[in-house]
Amino acid sequence: MRHDWDNANLEHYRDTVHSALNEVDIPSSLFGCCHDCDNDAHRLAIDDYYNSLVSCIQDCTKTCVPVINSRKWLFNVPG
Repeated sequence: MRHDWDNANLEHYRDTVHSALNEVDIPSSLFGCCHDCDNDAHRLAIDDYYNSLVSCIQDCTKTCVPVINSRKWLFNVPG
């Protein structure tokens, strides 16, 4: 299955993603952290934050964008 972006309501998707991303908390430990930080807790916080962002976007996509069955080909596949 794949998402049918041609038939998606992009304005609704944008608004949904915007609202959902506002609910994702930025770990407070990352404020003031510098680029050469070697704190393992900060690295884990970055990983958790990244995973939260990706999950948020995936959930919004599943909710707002119609799905196409990928087995439906527009051309013949040999074999």
